[in-house]
Amino acid sequence: MSKITKIVTTIVISIVGMLFLAGCSAKEIPEKVNLVIIGGPRANINHIAMDSAAINDLLYDASYSYGSVTFITCDGKPHVYAQVDIPEPSVKGMDETALKKRANDYTKQLKQLLDQGTAQYPESDLLTATQLASQAFADADSDSKCILTILDSGLSTVKLDFRQQVLNERGTKPQYMLSARPDSIVSELQEESEIPNLNHAQIYFSYCGATAYPQEPLSEKQKGQLRDIWESIFMAGNASEVIFTNDFATDMPYDGLPIVSTVPVEEMNISPETDVIETIVLDEESVRFKGDKAEYIDQDAANSVLKEVAELLIECPESTVYLVGTTATGARDYTQDLSERRSQTVRSTLIEFGVPEDRLISIGFGCSNYWHIADVDDTGHHIEEYACQNRAVRIIDVNSADGEIVRKELERR
Repeated sequence: MSKITKIVTTIVISIVGMLFLAGCSAKEIPEKVNLVIIGGPRANINHIAMDSAAINDLLYDASYSYGSVTFITCDGKPHVYAQVDIPEPSVKGMDETALKKRANDYTKQLKQLLDQGTAQYPESDLLTATQLASQAFADADSDSKCILTILDSGLSTVKLDFRQQVLNERGTKPQYMLSARPDSIVSELQEESEIPNLNHAQIYFSYCGATAYPQEPLSEKQKGQLRDIWESIFMAGNASEVIFTNDFATDMPYDGLPIVSTVPVEEMNISPETDVIETIVLDEESVRFKGDKAEYIDQDAANSVLKEVAELLIECPESTVYLVGTTATGARDYTQDLSERRSQTVRSTLIEFGVPEDRLISIGFGCSNYWHIADVDDTGHHIEEYACQNRAVRIIDVNSADGEIVRKELERR
């Protein structure tokens, strides 16, 4: 991960001289608090209380103990936007009243900094944000207390991307990440050395699972699954405890902020009456096409992936699927045609592997569709990190929730 340059904000507070009482002994310094706060206004969540009593108390404790406070955004490119080290008083012997006033003054100014943490980039990446928090804790004194507070829904769309699919515990069928076992997610992150080292920090997670339009709300079960996933990640990262607080956001979504893609939230279990095939996303990591063409870059690699898909479809003989092609941003007519041709190429390959052609419905949605994420910068150039996610062919059961989305897209056109 690239080195993040921290913006160190210096706060200067004048303490009136008459508050100093000559001859008073210095008060015992409390345990130093190193506080990191992740989050702030972003799309797909409602307005949250940035000035809650709990946040105020944490900021006060850090100020009173001469600790440190670090603020981190939780957008698509998390960064430290302010870091404050609270100095000890330059004059010794301040009485309790003066010390409390000093801490309150710092707290007020820290709250003003907290309000500046609005999302600047599309999407949301909580995992990287916590990795930045681990850097802040790495510099903490060994005898200090580390506290991480998260103000976010937890529905990340970058790095730990809850829109993506993973194989179920049997390793046979893909499922959305919200339905995956937390230990399997942790195992994958450990293999990639992506687990943040949280240095025995206490974690307070507010608004986990809270959503706003256009993100569909999570069921209570899905909120519980989301909490289990994040708790498993944080405990694997050596957190001392993870506490999910029962905070309530307002019913007003944030407007005018960078887009955050929606996360599929439908239940992904197989119906006992009818096998519903879970959506399979063939993106550039699995089946790659030549630039602006409907030809595979590596025919053997594509065959290897699509043969497994064909076997899955053959196991469910009653199922019919849409093959939905999508592209990165481009000219509407051109991307529509390209997505159709790539969808047809996948269809032809599946037919070669034995899938009846009457069960495969080929569709192209180009660069305008439900799943499209913003993938160009202000100059109109592709942001490859996002553009590659739009270049895909989705295999969608017509009887699934995604199948209903396809039908609505077709009606809209």
